Amino acid sequence: MKNKIFIAGAAGMVPSSMADYYVEKHPEMKVYGADDFSGSYYENVNPDIDFTEMDLRVYSDVKDYFKENFSDGELDTVVIGSASAQEIRSYFSPVYNASVNDDTAKNVITCAVECGVRRIVFFSSMARYGNGMIIDGNGDIKLMQPVPFREYYIPAPGDPYACSKVYIETFIKALAKVHGFEYTIIVPHNCFSPRQYVDPYRNFIAIWMNLILMGKDCYIYGDGRSQRAISWVHDFNPVICEAAFSPAAKNQMFNLGGDEQHTINEWYDMVCRVTGHDSPAIHIAGRPGEVKDAFCTHRKAEKFLGFKNTVNVEDALAEMWEHFQKKGVRPFKYINEFEINSEKIPETWSKRLF
Repeated sequence: MKNKIFIAGAAGMVPSSMADYYVEKHPEMKVYGADDFSGSYYENVNPDIDFTEMDLRVYSDVKDYFKENFSDGELDTVVIGSASAQEIRSYFSPVYNASVNDDTAKNVITCAVECGVRRIVFFSSMARYGNGMIIDGNGDIKLMQPVPFREYYIPAPGDPYACSKVYIETFIKALAKVHGFEYTIIVPHNCFSPRQYVDPYRNFIAIWMNLILMGKDCYIYGDGRSQRAISWVHDFNPVICEAAFSPAAKNQMFNLGGDEQHTINEWYDMVCRVTGHDSPAIHIAGRPGEVKDAFCTHRKAEKFLGFKNTVNVEDALAEMWEHFQKKGVRPFKYINEFEINSEKIPETWSKRLF
């Protein structure tokens, strides 16, 4: 019987929660994981997994690792949760985006298939839907797919990060057609949890909470009227973990995340309530290429996987704030140089306002 699970990005916010779940709920499985800590914390790694620090972008290293650990034919499931989910940054760092999101996934998938993996669970992104607009080769709009986004929508990626996700989805399906392994594609969106990496380029909930701890101003891009549904990881983590074994999830895609969509302004008001922060946010120019309204329906996951959000959003925010207070300020880590220098780079990044 195959009994090994490998998690790429095992120190990340969602993948580390998956590792915890498998260790606790599936003791019959041996859990392996790898991460390079470029967007995660050591403290997130479960001590009971077989963990290796490595850069999954290096194919020769990944190949040697899989040969050493999984050539015995016991590799059941591979979870690809490693990613650089910096959507807007990918317009200005497209080479870095491709190396982290494309190369890492291709390396892991290829080596997993070589070792006879039963199922691959891949984390895509709501960014795959773009703004829902389908444009043909003549530049004409052929279809508008409104929110909430649904799994049967035609992908309309609008940024390099989204393009990477759609490409890997297609890559998996192409290999599965010939090699016969199963796959499940998960489409999470705007996730948050106490384990979230504090990054100046993404995750506005974590950015605001860290800025509040620093005693600094908080920022909102544009008028703040864009709508998002923020997703509490602990609500959907069990469903993702069990989807790896579910017949209903074989060769399927599922949107998973929060059901409550609010404007960015409303999310900021909620963060202020749970933190006691009473200063208004500073509105600055909107970021280039940002989709106005983006949220999904989860009816498919509810029907086939039994998914249901159960935690009150403000209770979840309060739990995250309590964790942030205990951990203290996390310095924002900026890159030294963008691959494409442009006046369109958001001023919070170019001027390092955080």
